[in-house]
Amino acid sequence: MSIKLDPYEQDIEDNFEKQQKIDDPALIALFQKSAKAHLNKKRSVTIRIAEHDHRSNKN
Repeated sequence: MSIKLDPYEQDIEDNFEKQQKIDDPALIALFQKSAKAHLNKKRSVTIRIAEHDHRSNKN
């Protein structure tokens, strides 16, 4: 199954696959700051699983 990506998502996918190294210390610092800010957000996640979601499909 192939998923159609929009141009923004495709750009992310293409750059991820290239595995480009970032040499700019300012850009690295910006990414680190952004990652820390994201991880410091306290958000809860509720996951609901219905009975039919976790039963094995042994028919």
